[in-house]
Amino acid sequence: MQKFTRALTREIEVGGERLAVTLSEEGLSFRVVGSRKPPHDMTWTACLVACTQGREQPPSPDEMDTALKALRAGGKERPEKEKPAQPEGAGGEQQPAAESAPPPPPPPPAESHPPVHEQTSAERITREETR
Repeated sequence: MQKFTRALTREIEVGGERLAVTLSEEGLSFRVVGSRKPPHDMTWTACLVACTQGREQPPSPDEMDTALKALRAGGKERPEKEKPAQPEGAGGEQQPAAESAPPPPPPPPAESHPPVHEQTSAERITREETR
């Protein structure tokens, strides 16, 4: 099994909105591309449970709009001990971390998504050579 040595972030498009999806050892996180607001995240366990519970129908347009609005608003701040170190002089006020239950998992993705980027054989070979 290959373990995460660092987080892996990719961009996807959902409902016309560009989103950054980050996979890490802890789980998944979603945020609007370019946003500095905290991401919405979930553990791998929560992801597994959300995927296996299934849905009989894809999310409605209203559900998708609600999810995108929540992403634009930003997720909950991480507790101080989990926050990455901020360089001195970096603007922004520290907000106290709210202590409550973790956020509910986002709705499962629609059944089919177009591929974000098809990798050519030349790109695969180049990537493998650089390892």
